[in-house]
Amino acid sequence: MSPRLTESTLKTLRTGKPQEDLYHSRTPRAGVRVTSGGRKSFFIIYKSPVTGKSRRAWLGEHASGTLGEGPYLTLSDFENAYMVFRGQVASGIDPVPLDSGRKRKTRTLPVSPASRWTPAGEIPEAFRKLFPSGYGDSTVSHLFRRYFEEHACKELKPRTQEGYSQVWRTHIEPRFGKVPASKLTQDMVRSAMSEVQKSSPQVVRSVKKVISVSYEWAREHFPGITFNPAMGIKVTVSKGKRDRWLADSELAKLFPALDKLRDQESADCIRLILFSACRPGEAYNLKASDITTINGEKVWRMEDSKNGKEFLIPIQGRIKEVIDNRGIQLGPIFPSLTGKSIYPNRLKDAMRQLRNMLDIPYFTPHDLRRTCRTHLSILGILDSVAEASLNHAKEEIAATYNLYSFWKERKEALAIWHAKLSKLKAQEEEEFAA
Repeated sequence: MSPRLTESTLKTLRTGKPQEDLYHSRTPRAGVRVTSGGRKSFFIIYKSPVTGKSRRAWLGEHASGTLGEGPYLTLSDFENAYMVFRGQVASGIDPVPLDSGRKRKTRTLPVSPASRWTPAGEIPEAFRKLFPSGYGDSTVSHLFRRYFEEHACKELKPRTQEGYSQVWRTHIEPRFGKVPASKLTQDMVRSAMSEVQKSSPQVVRSVKKVISVSYEWAREHFPGITFNPAMGIKVTVSKGKRDRWLADSELAKLFPALDKLRDQESADCIRLILFSACRPGEAYNLKASDITTINGEKVWRMEDSKNGKEFLIPIQGRIKEVIDNRGIQLGPIFPSLTGKSIYPNRLKDAMRQLRNMLDIPYFTPHDLRRTCRTHLSILGILDSVAEASLNHAKEEIAATYNLYSFWKERKEALAIWHAKLSKLKAQEEEEFAA
């Protein structure tokens, strides 16, 4: 096991050998080389992301040794420089010029002697999962911590916050978290986006967005930030277009399969999406307090929907069946799903089991919303009514002059949709019985 060096032990280090490497427990594969001549040089051994070969880089000298080539670092400075170096390597950049050859070369890194490392234990619990190993002052992690705490948590919707958090934890923090915020370059961001694109093409757009919005905020609020490293980078991946919807034969098979799911809470959530054409997040975040009575009618009221306006869904027919089945209670209607993530793991597991049982082409919860919209057109529902049923924002002119909510027509459209679903279910049950 590598010893944990301290500033005081560094001052007393000596060796009778020509040179001796001492690794530091807080910086794996890095430490200090002490020579018989008295030099004490900080180093790191790493695998170059460019060549794939193991290399050694020299980060600086400790001032207690024989003076050589600077910069002169304290142990704390070395630990911060190590974090920066590892962050650059993780982002696909080799911090040491490839033409440096075998010549011993000290690599000057952007290190601030006054910088401080904040361990994870000192971070408020609400933000700790974003920075599992802590963060250093003025790093990209520090910038994102302030952006998230001072802006995102106050101005963005919970679903958007969760999406930004997932992108940060998975794709940005491991690559750039320990890099000084003012040193993040456009080339570094472009390299990371290219790397993400190989494994998750559609996520690359989100990576750029999270970096861009946090840096745009930082230009006004974070010292030393005068530019946005994501600005001007073109995303070359075309937006993925989903056109999956379930035909009559697939819908007929869906109902008995839902009845057989192990997790009936998730099954009810899936039913609610299909019956109401709501967004998946609106379904699994439904709370008892969202259900109210207006003018004698029981409705599901979304006070702040995606288009920024209040939206009402009539609780009737198959929608009422699902909500009655869950039971009106205090708090969430789907307590095991609410607020867990963009798509809760239990819902993902239920969808996976459902697809295996049905043996039909891949579909997602959001495809059920698309299914409802497509069938409304098949059933002869006017586009204006069908679009209103999905709470899609009207075009600019229509939104300015046509303020009608289509409440009566939407209730009729849902009744027609539910009648078709009931017919398909009955036909499937008759065929099974025969």
